[in-house]
Amino acid sequence: MARPKVPLSVRVSRLSRLVGGHLIWGGRFKKGRPYLKGVGNPVRVALSLVDHRGFQVRNNCGLEACIEPRHYRVIEESSFRYHDRPKSSWCDPRVRSDNFSDRELEMIELEVQSLIDGEVTEDDVIAVTSNAEMLDEILRRARAAA
Repeated sequence: MARPKVPLSVRVSRLSRLVGGHLIWGGRFKKGRPYLKGVGNPVRVALSLVDHRGFQVRNNCGLEACIEPRHYRVIEESSFRYHDRPKSSWCDPRVRSDNFSDRELEMIELEVQSLIDGEVTEDDVIAVTSNAEMLDEILRRARAAA
């Protein structure tokens, strides 16, 4: 009988160690960068990007063996071929909002984008949104982007 599969997070934690604020990868490297078969860069596991295509990760700390999620920036790729592709549902686990659930954050993002695109007005958003905290966040984000 085959051995049960080990979860990716367990594999990554087993192959890495913390050294002076850096999470150093002790597994395979490909072209000088950390590599985990089937995933690519193991930091994708910590950032929950394994099932989300269209995102790149770039190391900011300069230490190639480091896989500390806070030392990476995530870049969403632009699709020049499929402009109608829906926006990814990925939420950055490094940025947590204690005030809003994932569903509420998604609704806020949609309303802000609608305001920026001019599809709705602030009065429309005020009439539809019943939660005062969500309304304040929508208006704050939309005004900051304008």
